[in-house]
Formats: sequence, C-alpha cells, structure tokens
Amino acid sequence: MSRSSAPSLVRIRVALYALTLVSGCVLLSPSRASAEAAPAPDEPPPARSRRSAAAEDEDAPNAFVLEGAMRVDVQRLDRYTRVNRLETDDSDSARALGGSLYLGLMFGIRDNMRLGGGFGWGGSLAVDPDNGDTVGMGQLLLLDVRLDILLPVKDDISIVLTPRLGASIIAPGDELREFINNSRNSGYNTWRGPRLGLMVGADAGVRWEAASWFALRGTLGYVWSWSPLLRSSAESNFASAEREWTLTTHRLRIAVGAEVTF
Repeated sequence: MSRSSAPSLVRIRVALYALTLVSGCVLLSPSRASAEAAPAPDEPPPARSRRSAAAEDEDAPNAFVLEGAMRVDVQRLDRYTRVNRLETDDSDSARALGGSLYLGLMFGIRDNMRLGGGFGWGGSLAVDPDNGDTVGMGQLLLLDVRLDILLPVKDDISIVLTPRLGASIIAPGDELREFINNSRNSGYNTWRGPRLGLMVGADAGVRWEAASWFALRGTLGYVWSWSPLLRSSAESNFASAEREWTLTTHRLRIAVGAEVTF
C-alpha cells in the first residue's frame, strides 16, 4: 500500500469511531429522557386520623340519669259492686297534682340513640273527686324501659325524643288497704300485695351537653296508665258477689334532669 493512502485510512477510521459515538448517544438519549419524564411513584394518601373515624362510628354516650318532675293527673276510678244481678257503680273522676323522682341508666346503641330504663317514685297517690270522699291509694312506684333519640341542633344542644313503656306499681295504703282488708274479712278472695299496672308514654325536650361528662335536659311528656286495683269475688248458698276497682290516669309531666355520661 502506498504512503499516500495511509492518511486516508486513518481519517476513515476516525470518522467511523466518531459516528459510532454519536449513534450511541442518540440511542441512549430517549431512554434517559423517558426515565427523567417518568412520574415519581404515587405517594400514599395521608392517613385518616383515628379520632375522626372513631367519632363518626361512636355510639351515643352511656349515662346515669337523675330526673325530677311535676305531674298533673286526670284520673278515673271505676268501682263496681255486683251482688247476683244487682250492680252498684261508685265511680269517680278527679284531678291531682304531684311530683316524682326518677333514676335511670342509658346505654348508647347508635350515634344518636340510647336504650335503657330505670326506677321512679311518685309519692303518695290519691283520688280526690269534687263531689265525693278522698280515696287514698298508697305509694306510687314506676318501672320503665325507654329509648332516647338525640337529634343534634348545635354542637352542644340536641332535641331529645323519649318513648317509654313500663309498669305502674301501687303499694296499697290508706283507704285502698282498708278496703282490701275488709274484703278479705268478708270472705272475698282478695290479694294484699302491690297492684301492677301498665304505663305507656313519651317525652320531648332539649338536652344541653355542658361538659364532656355532664349534660342537662328538660322535657314535657304524656303518660297513659291503667292499674287494676281490685278484682275479687265471694259466694254463698244464696248469693254471689264481685268487687272490681280500676284506676285509669292521663298524666302530663314537666321534668328537669341531669346526666352523668361515661
């Protein structure tokens, strides 16, 4: 090979080497660009606070309830005496004003509902008609099961609706106990124990949460109560007799109470 051709071969080799470098850069640049353009992996969403999630699923607070009420009773005392086919009706109607105390325990079952019950004392009960003698009944006791429905109005204030179902218990005293004893002494099959009745009603009012553990409430309510007081009979060779007393009451009540929640 001649000396003149040697420089040309060197130039060709240098050109091929440069071309190779350029082509490599061109091939690498798209992958690098794509790597730079690739988005960063998605970051996990911020964790939801346990407190807020729990607050949405949290039941209404459990509570001890202490309540005092003033009541107005519209009463109907039905008294019948039957001897053979002869019936005597000594029924009377009356109104009475009284008070009551109530202690209950409520358990949250949903975020706006509580279910529970309690015990109440209504003091001395009597029927005092306008045109007749007063008939003392004894002590009034109350047992009920109730449902609290809480409807929020503001952060600390709720409307409370409370349907209830329970038993009205009369521990005989005064004229009722005297009449029971006279009936037993006259041969009537009469029981001396407490008189159990039915009670159905509902309250509506406002509840104010004064603190995280304490609340006040005021309600207006209605209760229908029916109590069988006496149902006895006696028989002889010549006659049969029956005595029947029942007390029906329509009760309006205004109550103020306090709750200790837990």
